[in-house]
Amino acid sequence: MVAALGIWLAAFCIGYQSSWSFLDASAGRDTCKINRSGREALKESKLLREIVANNFKVITINFTGIGTIGFSTMVNLFSNGYLAGNVVMSAHRKGLSTKEIVALVLPHSIELWAFWLSGGVGIALGLMTFQVLKGMYPRGSEMMCVFILSVYSYLLTLIAGLCEVYITLRKL
Repeated sequence: MVAALGIWLAAFCIGYQSSWSFLDASAGRDTCKINRSGREALKESKLLREIVANNFKVITINFTGIGTIGFSTMVNLFSNGYLAGNVVMSAHRKGLSTKEIVALVLPHSIELWAFWLSGGVGIALGLMTFQVLKGMYPRGSEMMCVFILSVYSYLLTLIAGLCEVYITLRKL
């Protein structure tokens, strides 16, 4: 998990220092805005399904490290970290205070922990695949640990989605 967090944080810093702005590139599109009427049009259960399904996709991509010796996991962690850093930088440049940015990011902390945990699992699976290719097979306890951490990743994502829909969005 430390390697996953390191990759994500390095990409976050690169994205934050980038001169290109994700939010400026999407100006004119409503993809980055959640307006009250649009949110009310979506039922909470449908919104929960969409958020959890999207987060499950990210976690599942992280787990594909088993077939790519960890490469796809590292690319996914890097792209997520880069975009997160870029969005934070864009918000900062648009005049949001650090306090406002932290208030917007903090509700996603459970989600981020799930991404980092699944990234660590994906990297571990990639290393296990590499060891198998070299003829060294992982112990059963290592496989059980990976399985348990995988389940925790999905549970954290589900909890994050519930918090986002039923707590965070009600405060907006």
